[in-house]
Amino acid sequence: FLISKMADPIPILTINAMAMPKLQLGDRIRIVNLETLGISNTEYWVVSHTLSVGDTLDHSITLRKVS
Repeated sequence: FLISKMADPIPILTINAMAMPKLQLGDRIRIVNLETLGISNTEYWVVSHTLSVGDTLDHSITLRKVS
């Protein structure tokens, strides 16, 4: 299933967000409004994420647009 969905070149986006500990690879999320990139009501697959703990919680998420 994932290979068929990931075979075509599709935009990939890396964002920093507030920590979401329940997020898993393969989750499908919707970005309702991200004005700086012109994204509105678009769905993405989570292809990687890192959560780092220091003075603050930092969560970097790499997303691939659902085709």
